[in-house]
Amino acid sequence: MPYLRTLRELKEAIDREIQSNVSFQDLGNGEILIELANQQDAELLIEEGFDVEETHVGCHPLHGQYTNVSILNLRSYIEDAEVKKVLSQYGEIRGDILLKYKADHAFAGMENGNRLVKMLLEEKSILYSLRIGGEWCRIIHNNQQPVCSECHEPGHTSN
Repeated sequence: MPYLRTLRELKEAIDREIQSNVSFQDLGNGEILIELANQQDAELLIEEGFDVEETHVGCHPLHGQYTNVSILNLRSYIEDAEVKKVLSQYGEIRGDILLKYKADHAFAGMENGNRLVKMLLEEKSILYSLRIGGEWCRIIHNNQQPVCSECHEPGHTSN
């Protein structure tokens, strides 16, 4: 993201270039995920980029699948570093690991055993259950597919 630009400025600049509906998600570290309604507009932005006033913005395709990974039933004494160590086998972790409760929720700030991790997955899916810090926990993410816990191949589970 260009230095000192708002999402509104970026959206207005993109709207001048293409006809698609656009949605944005701030990935942190100056990176913005832009989702477009059609492939043609995505290819145009990747090829040509766009201008925000005097600043040219280059775009690149997403390498992997961006998703939020929820980890359920994870003991509070397990450090985030251990979570990152295990999940980094499946892709790049983006940003901090968060408690599941949103900031405006009545239980915000309380440790509930659930954590939320923003990731760019290199694999199609993560196993439904992983051992983190010696404890088994449930893993849930968008577009999750069955993955065999024995052969680690997607499309089926072990019997």
